[in-house]
Amino acid sequence: ERLNAVVHLKREDLLPSFSFKLRGAYNLLSQLPRDFDEVITFSVGSQGHSVAEAARALGLPATVVMPHRTPLMRQTAIERAGAKVVVAGTTLAEAEAEAVRLAEANPRCQLLQPHDHPLVIAGQATAGLEVIKQVGSAMEAFGDGEGQLDAIFVVAGGSSLLAGVAAIMKSVMPRTK
Repeated sequence: ERLNAVVHLKREDLLPSFSFKLRGAYNLLSQLPRDFDEVITFSVGSQGHSVAEAARALGLPATVVMPHRTPLMRQTAIERAGAKVVVAGTTLAEAEAEAVRLAEANPRCQLLQPHDHPLVIAGQATAGLEVIKQVGSAMEAFGDGEGQLDAIFVVAGGSSLLAGVAAIMKSVMPRTK
């Protein structure tokens, strides 16, 4: 009421990995050629959990390399999702180096870069598609013939969700800020 606006919130924490990152991980894994036996990535939490959940859904073995500083709770969640956890190094860069080393040692292993891959960004864009569909239907039901959002705010620590949502919103609703 204070803003004199209709505000909608999208709860990405309700996904199985508790993060929007599942969208990108699943999209990437589902579109890779099946010339590998295992996927490996590096993470301090939600990305690794998302890869583990996506790999399990697709029947792929997964390994997530995490630095020592990663909370045990996050490691356990990834293991519960079916992935193997390897703890290496004290920083994410050191965990990445170990993931690269493990992937290079196994030619049947696919290394996944967790951010900024075009298929990851396209997967994150599905959040924007859902907003367009859900809010657009609500606008039509209340008689707003334009079906246009005034603005969309994306809270994200990384760039893949922002890039995906911005791309799809500008494509479908070009006047949305």
